[in-house]
Amino acid sequence: MASHRVQQLSLRRPATVVRERSDTDPDDRFHRGRRVRPPSRYNKPPPRTRSSSQSPPSTEQDETASYNDENTSRSRSPSPAPAKYRPIVTVDWRSELCRFLNLSNQITDNEIFEALADTEAKLRDAERLKYQYTADPGPPRSQVMHRIDCQHEETSMIYLDEPWPVESGPYHSHLRGSRPVANLELYLERNKNISFLVFREYRCCHRSIRWQSMTDTNQSTTADLSLFFSGEYIDLNSPDARLALETLSELALAGIHHPHFDENDGTAKSISYPYLWWFHRRHEIALSKTAMDPTLQQHVDVLQTYMEDRLQPEWTAVDDLTAKGKITLDLLRYIFVPNDIIISQTRGKDVSQLMGSTAIDWLSIDTVSKDLKYLRAAILVEVWEFDGSFHKAVSRWPLDYPPVNSWSESFDITSLSVYPARFAKNSVVEGLRGRGKMFWACRHRKYVSYIKEAYCAAHPVNGSRFMVDLETYMKMHPPPPPLQQQAPRQSSFQKESPPLDLMSDIPPADDTFLMCLPSTMKGFDMDSKTWRTLEVAFMQDVVWNREAFEDLVIEPKTKDLVKAVVMNRLTSDENTDLIQGKGNGLFILLHGGPGTGKTLTAESVAEIAEKPLYKVTCGDVGTKPDEVEEYLKVVTLLGKTWDCVVLLDEADVFLEQRSLSNLKRNALVSVFLRVLEYYDGIMILTTNRVGTFDEAFKSRIQLNLRYNNLDEEKRFKIWTNSIRRLELKLKTQDKIPHNYGIDSDSIQSQLRSLAAENLNGREIRNAISTARQLSSFKREALHYDHLSSVISEAQHFEKYLVKLHQGHSADEIQHDLEAR
Repeated sequence: MASHRVQQLSLRRPATVVRERSDTDPDDRFHRGRRVRPPSRYNKPPPRTRSSSQSPPSTEQDETASYNDENTSRSRSPSPAPAKYRPIVTVDWRSELCRFLNLSNQITDNEIFEALADTEAKLRDAERLKYQYTADPGPPRSQVMHRIDCQHEETSMIYLDEPWPVESGPYHSHLRGSRPVANLELYLERNKNISFLVFREYRCCHRSIRWQSMTDTNQSTTADLSLFFSGEYIDLNSPDARLALETLSELALAGIHHPHFDENDGTAKSISYPYLWWFHRRHEIALSKTAMDPTLQQHVDVLQTYMEDRLQPEWTAVDDLTAKGKITLDLLRYIFVPNDIIISQTRGKDVSQLMGSTAIDWLSIDTVSKDLKYLRAAILVEVWEFDGSFHKAVSRWPLDYPPVNSWSESFDITSLSVYPARFAKNSVVEGLRGRGKMFWACRHRKYVSYIKEAYCAAHPVNGSRFMVDLETYMKMHPPPPPLQQQAPRQSSFQKESPPLDLMSDIPPADDTFLMCLPSTMKGFDMDSKTWRTLEVAFMQDVVWNREAFEDLVIEPKTKDLVKAVVMNRLTSDENTDLIQGKGNGLFILLHGGPGTGKTLTAESVAEIAEKPLYKVTCGDVGTKPDEVEEYLKVVTLLGKTWDCVVLLDEADVFLEQRSLSNLKRNALVSVFLRVLEYYDGIMILTTNRVGTFDEAFKSRIQLNLRYNNLDEEKRFKIWTNSIRRLELKLKTQDKIPHNYGIDSDSIQSQLRSLAAENLNGREIRNAISTARQLSSFKREALHYDHLSSVISEAQHFEKYLVKLHQGHSADEIQHDLEAR
């Protein structure tokens, strides 16, 4: 500023003595009643007066010179009148200057000189404002301004020309320009045809900038200035320009995030680089502007020209790369668009592990230098959550990129940890849609099969079955109360979600819903009796096995009776019991020796009734009366809620005769009797000790079925059915590990020999399973010799037990004890 003019001069001196002169004194400092600045070497002489015949400055002149030229002419004062004598007076010039400048007397001399310099510049600018342009300003145009923020000098300067770096300042990284803009307001006043201003911002003299000097420091390159570049934005200078873009937004920018152009709504902001919204709608803009008013279209043309001149090479590179499914790090921001579906593969690339969301902002890239190790990128997304009802939540997804050596090295878009769904394979998109449809189907309650690993090493593993019921899960595992109710984070350009019809069987067709639903749900494992987190991609509709009941080797009359009571069970409204809530259940007792088909019957009943099977054993229930009662309450509640067939397998301990000597057992029997009395559902009980039953159970069982030991004809049917199912499975599912096939001919020819062996149903199943392991070990197809070898070894153990019991079989012993 003016501090360099001060040198040795100081205003802190005694007041000057001035002679009082007459009105015509040539040295009068109060000419015509106005205080006039005394001549000084610190103030330049006033410019000369412009003659009345001179025209206003031409618009073709250099804009900077027209308002920065210190030799601009001004009005010449008339010749002074003859001097008059005045008495000598004492003037405190320092006080007068402070009063004129509205400053305190306590400030320093340097501050006074700086204030004088500022006031001098303002007076020159005010003089120029008297000459306004009256000619037509010309067609709309743009103007680029270069703003330099110097961290060392703590100043901000605007230049019309592109700056260049020089080795100056503490870090030898200073920027300079040659055409400064001292007064932006005056510049705009003299250039009213400017439609918009482009501000390119630079930061110099900062420790983070390490610039290498060039041979010719007066020439700069884009690579050099990129080290100093800190940002760019556009300010709409013309009201017509704002109106033009406001009109354009209605015609071509619907559905994409873009700046607000209306100043009246209070949200109008500058347009920030890199103008991604223009890139993604440039074709729509080109078509829509033809429908605009010609005057407004001129402003759009100016902006379009600047955009294309500034970014067309970049746009072409983006189009070429994305057409191949590739991108570079310096162009990464172009592929993420708000309201697009985003796929995250941070947990894995399988469809079951992918997560979908909707972008609600442009990609955020944060890096402190051009070094790739400092690159940090993330995107703000909106995901669907489900807690009994669907609602949205905002999340920030960080972005990891593949290892590359430079910003301009291309790579596959799908190699990013987060990428737009429009670049995904069709199989991925269809997989996410299918997963979303399954999630929608399970929003209330659904019984599903879960097939994540189809087979183990040697045995085919049927898919486990789960009951997906979030409402019941939350009742059994209530979440802790929230510490503080927080309003969901909102984005200024989020789309309003239409209300969801949860009762409709048809899911919303919008991919932003189906593809963005959670990837997991809670499900109750019917085998382990535990809640597990299931991956929705592995959930399937249950395929009911009706053939299992048909393959059941029992008397045809027994089959018909079981089928009749299960398929035509009386509802509670048809119940004839006098007491409400009693006698509504169906209880079936299956009794007989081991391996005669009791458990298989219960499982088959559930298949033909198309109901979940809830299997309970004595080990699950316990032996303490209080624990038994609580556990059975849960079982009956879930059985009723999910409409299950409850199987109480090996229920001997609960059905045994009460006695005066064992009060604990009496309590267990009483608890179980009470449960049976009020349970409204299907319950099947199995036992091989029916002779020890308590008398009270007989009246509560609607159907009692006796299972005799298998004779040779029944064993033949079981062998035939088992081999047929195994042969079919090995042919249709060739991906079973260690599958060497089956020699059906050798086995079929020896079925009668196999049936002659005194085996029950469970022993036949175990023999086939063990023989398959033996054939896999020998790398041979399963044939009769493998089965014969296994059965022979099993019979050795059975013969030993008969010998140990003095020639009596297990059935004979139980019969003598009146237990079976």
